Amino acid sequence: MRVKLIGERESWLDLDVDAPAGMETKSHLTAWRVRRRGTLVLLKLVQGSGVWNEDGRLLAFFRKVSDLEISDGRLVLLSNEFGPCAGGARGVRHSIKESTTPLQVTDGQSVGVAQMLDLCVPTGGANYLEISAAARLGLASWLDQSEWGYVLFNLDSKLQLGPGPTWKRPTIAPAAFSPDGRLVVSCQHERAAWWNDETDDPSEVPSPGGRRRLGTVSTHTVSTGEIRESEFFVDLPAGWLPDRPYNSEWYRVWGPEFIDERSLRVWLPDGTSETLALPLPESVVLSRPLGNQRTWLEP
Repeated sequence: MRVKLIGERESWLDLDVDAPAGMETKSHLTAWRVRRRGTLVLLKLVQGSGVWNEDGRLLAFFRKVSDLEISDGRLVLLSNEFGPCAGGARGVRHSIKESTTPLQVTDGQSVGVAQMLDLCVPTGGANYLEISAAARLGLASWLDQSEWGYVLFNLDSKLQLGPGPTWKRPTIAPAAFSPDGRLVVSCQHERAAWWNDETDDPSEVPSPGGRRRLGTVSTHTVSTGEIRESEFFVDLPAGWLPDRPYNSEWYRVWGPEFIDERSLRVWLPDGTSETLALPLPESVVLSRPLGNQRTWLEP
């Protein structure tokens, strides 16, 4: 079965995979993320997450797991629990689990998992999992209709490290650790129809032109808790209007993806990428025109 990747840009995965049970009749699978780890392919699907081998054979699939990664040869799973937090703390409980059996199996039911730690987030569901091998830290993001954030945890002590930051405008893009684990960088979306100042059904209203804010890139120093916000701007000509203005892809700055310790890549609403250098200034202005057409994949 084909896999359609969505997120920073739409594309088809160059691998046909076995469909998880109950999804055999779909025309294709839809994934938010793909990770290749040696001969293994990890997919975060719209419904559940799983592991396939390089030939597309399904090795393990977890319906209530929103994301997964490999650390020290084991699967680490971000599991949606939606339970009460321990000790009566306010928030929603989710959990981190890890595999107890080898990954190179052919029967998804044979992969055992064990609880690693509970996570307590302010609200919403578990979303993305990131692991920094350099710092032995993990990051679990959460998402609600009106806000998002993430919590950090220690892989060695198996403890959550505080409540973590929260942003009021939700994003569906994953945050990322820097290669040395010192920083967490994330992209905050701008409002819908950011290209104009209209408030009443603004999506189909062309831009008046000038400098417009696309969003914000946030840099979190893990050791101190300091968060720096860098606003992202673009200069638009008068009359600029995207090809499908109601599509939410036009409201997003997606990423980041670290290239090395001091540079990272983010994806813009037109589907192109921009490379940024750390430390980021307070304002970042795109040095080239922003296109008003994206490449859309039809089913």
